[in-house]
Amino acid sequence: MSPEERRAVAVLARLREEIANERSVQARCHTEALGFLGSAPEPLGRSELVHLAALIHAYYTAFEALVERVVRQLDLEVDPDRVHEEGERLIQIEQRLTVALDRFVAFLSGAIDELAADG
Repeated sequence: MSPEERRAVAVLARLREEIANERSVQARCHTEALGFLGSAPEPLGRSELVHLAALIHAYYTAFEALVERVVRQLDLEVDPDRVHEEGERLIQIEQRLTVALDRFVAFLSGAIDELAADG
């Protein structure tokens, strides 16, 4: 294996590990949020909303870090076929993310209405 190939393998292995770490954070946040929502009182109070917001923030922070790492790697070594493939994956993720964000906005709207009615 040439020095360039060894370097590429090391860089990709590090990126794979970073992605696995961020996905692990996301999985923990997701699991905790589902567990929390399953046991939280209804309607959610202010402290429950703050806790849920912190979990959502952690989830999307991990997602952002993951995308930044991938983009940083693409800036170093650009393979046009790989860029196209990853672009297609991001489009698929974006569509699911948009649906999830729409649901979250609807949830927030309901929570705001409930809090406003209490006040």
